[in-house]
Amino acid sequence: MTTIVNSFGFNGVTGTFQPTTHGWIPRESIGIDGNGHAVYPSVREYELTWDFLSASEYNTLYGYFLAIGATGSIVSMLPQYPPVSGYQFYAYSGTVLREPTFKDFFENFYSDVKLLIVKILT
Repeated sequence: MTTIVNSFGFNGVTGTFQPTTHGWIPRESIGIDGNGHAVYPSVREYELTWDFLSASEYNTLYGYFLAIGATGSIVSMLPQYPPVSGYQFYAYSGTVLREPTFKDFFENFYSDVKLLIVKILT
């Protein structure tokens, strides 16, 4: 098991290919309370994006989804929300992976690969 500070990982294993971009997805209001305040869902979502992944990297990511992500919840290492002091990662337990997606193929690479992590309690 590899542990690297401030790196993405799942169930204690650091990913071998770090995303090109990533970020918290803004929550949308699910209603308004009696005092006029917006009501938000209690969970958040986080998206990882890679410009390009090789076939073996994509297969590793997709295989991980099939083996672990599709069967239950996992522990995801993500940047802490809200940020406390600087850029620190935090282990969020009980998260769920959505199926990885990609847009096109380019020169034998998968392009615009996305992985959505949901059900994150912050």
